[in-house]
Amino acid sequence: MEVLNAKKTIRKTMSIYLVNYNNENPKIKDVEDVLKYFNDKTINFATVDVPDDFLISFRNSPLPGLLRSLGISYYQIKIPEETKTFFLEKLRKIEKHLTQDQEEFALLEDKNSARGRYLKFWIELYQKELQENKEFFEQKVRPVYIAETMIGMIEGMMDQNILLLHFGDEKTFSEIMKVIKYINEKIDVSYLHYIV
Repeated sequence: MEVLNAKKTIRKTMSIYLVNYNNENPKIKDVEDVLKYFNDKTINFATVDVPDDFLISFRNSPLPGLLRSLGISYYQIKIPEETKTFFLEKLRKIEKHLTQDQEEFALLEDKNSARGRYLKFWIELYQKELQENKEFFEQKVRPVYIAETMIGMIEGMMDQNILLLHFGDEKTFSEIMKVIKYINEKIDVSYLHYIV
């Protein structure tokens, strides 16, 4: 499975401001306050990373309308279906084993029996594996596609100095910065400490 296609070919200066956006119902004033910070700057575009189960509330939130009203194009981060399917299948298999063992454990009269201890060991192992795989997807895989989207967007732009905003979960920011620096060490990444 190929995750990163971008190459180290870009020679532009790009300033990226990362804005912590993890609230399903942000106040319109909070969003306006963030955008006021850039009143004297030209924002080339914005990227927005929202989980699939947050898409509907995002479309009804103040952010898309405000960006449009200010003439700022925004792009939602899209992770390819085959990548999502690969990880979802992996999670389903772990969840299936976990559920089977939990159900058997619940029916045991003696939870401290050899069988009980055996099941408890595997339940804890599957729970840990499930959590680690979810974190890997959210904090390692997702940032690669975010960075790739950003880099891909500026390739066709004539501007040499590009400023973009990225609205997303703070947990992904450090990894986004690492990937971008790997692709192009000249890109300037700034973290705007604001939560909307």
